[in-house]
Amino acid sequence: MCRFRAGLVACFFLFAILLPSVLWAASSRVISLQQDVAQLNVSPYIDYVSQYSQSYTIEDIIEDQFSPHINWKEHKQDVPGFGFDTNTFWFRLQLRN
Repeated sequence: MCRFRAGLVACFFLFAILLPSVLWAASSRVISLQQDVAQLNVSPYIDYVSQYSQSYTIEDIIEDQFSPHINWKEHKQDVPGFGFDTNTFWFRLQLRN
């Protein structure tokens, strides 16, 4: 009985650890490339960050894929529009082929 309970507790903790990552993956906005689609509006899939207060390099952007530290914002409009701005913007999107 004790062995069964230990296994049950281990399964519960494993589930509790893995569930957030599974939910994040399911909710992430990924574009699935399909052969029959000639044109696609990618605006709803774009994340962006502006360099208002901090300057980023391409190395920072690449590193953020493995160790997230940049506060990306989700673009929620049909067309990207940031007005006239002298700041640099970085954009990213996820593709699945």
